[in-house]
Amino acid sequence: MQLFYGEGVRSVSIDAVVEKAGGTKRTIYYHFSSKGELVVAYLDDRDLPNLILFKRWFDESEGDLS
Repeated sequence: MQLFYGEGVRSVSIDAVVEKAGGTKRTIYYHFSSKGELVVAYLDDRDLPNLILFKRWFDESEGDLS
């Protein structure tokens, strides 16, 4: 999603995403109901490894977290 980082989420069209991905609008909209949903899915996927790592650190930490 360097396209979004380089040009900004608002200025990037679905057409630009489709061109960069090499797919079709139909395929994008089959999986995502909007550009916003696509961005959220990307961010969730991007952050998942960090969230897993943070959970492991919290689980392995000593002490009372309350």
